[in-house]
Amino acid sequence: MILANFENRASDSTLGPSLTEAFRVDLSRPPTVRVLDPSAISDALKRMEHPTTALLDLALARDIAQREGVKAIVTGQIDPVGRSYVLSASVMSASDGRVLTSGARKRV
Repeated sequence: MILANFENRASDSTLGPSLTEAFRVDLSRPPTVRVLDPSAISDALKRMEHPTTALLDLALARDIAQREGVKAIVTGQIDPVGRSYVLSASVMSASDGRVLTSGARKRV
């Protein structure tokens, strides 16, 4: 699977990259899940003639997934709610964009 950058709707600009990396670490633990590593994503971006520093939003992650034969994309968002945040994540099919599973958790 490919992990797209989490969309950060909060004012703290460090939340998106931090949460994305935390998900990458957690998703890489089970031996049954293979997350495309950053070097493979960089290689794909080069072949697509995109900068290797391009933000990996859902559209670009899906494009890479389809080109590289990856079956699923994990995407998410961070929304502020008062002094807390709601973290939402979804696993989507790379072929048709269908949501396979999703969830949300409120952080206090």
